[in-house]
Amino acid sequence: MRIYEVTAKETKPNMAKVLTALKKKLKDEGGAAGFDPLKAVAKKMNVDLTPTMLKGMSGIKQHRDGDYILETKNKPFNTLPKTINPLGIAKPIPQAPTGPDKTLENGMRIGTDKKGNRTVSGGAGKYTFKDGKLIAYATPKIAGYQEVYDLKNKLIKIPANTVVKVPSPIGGKDSEVVVTQSATYSMDGKQIEAGKTKVASGDVAMTQHPSGYQDFEFGAGGLPGDAVGYKRFKVSNDPADKGRSMSDYRDYEKHISVDPIAKRTGKNNPDADKARIKARTARSMRQAGFDKQ
Repeated sequence: MRIYEVTAKETKPNMAKVLTALKKKLKDEGGAAGFDPLKAVAKKMNVDLTPTMLKGMSGIKQHRDGDYILETKNKPFNTLPKTINPLGIAKPIPQAPTGPDKTLENGMRIGTDKKGNRTVSGGAGKYTFKDGKLIAYATPKIAGYQEVYDLKNKLIKIPANTVVKVPSPIGGKDSEVVVTQSATYSMDGKQIEAGKTKVASGDVAMTQHPSGYQDFEFGAGGLPGDAVGYKRFKVSNDPADKGRSMSDYRDYEKHISVDPIAKRTGKNNPDADKARIKARTARSMRQAGFDKQ
């Protein structure tokens, strides 16, 4: 009689499936969960989950309060074309300037930039020279579109601005929404990299980066230019952002709860709430075009 030894074949767990299961658990829990529920899910898949393992998993991050949350990011949005027909460098190319900064009789402006490079600007665009050699050229901006030629690195950069006028629903002044986009192209017009997209109106702006993460900037606590009270804030859903996270409104809430008058005088103002409402109403009236100035 032969006796055979049966041994279980050791198999490594499929970590991709584990990650998918953990993300499903977080989604089922509303996007956030503690460590123990996630560990239980992993244990069913024969994985002894540790906080260190979670830290290295893509799409999952630990919130400052201790829970683990889904790391979400949006698909990059940039409407600049994948290919362009470069406008080229306007000719004739002027000579590199050697004299002092001045405006010539034909309207051309001779200048010096912050890096010490000499520039020649006019209706044909802006030419930048270093040591007598042309190193950059920017076309005139037409309807917010411009091409900037980096001749040293052989790249074309496009910073494009689009202004959208939004009619006032109550008959006041139109408000403006400015959309700013950028992209980098090869010299033959093929897109190398799409840049960020920014949408701004007044003191509120939303920026989407090529990574897909977003920033939101806004002002609160007064009016822009106020000596006391007004402050700008920036929040982001990018975990690598050095600023506050998207959920960190504590500083904002604390700031708008401070009475600007009391902050300036050191005394409580019983009419602070009325003063804030009055200031915000006046601001809205100005934005709507009903100011008397």
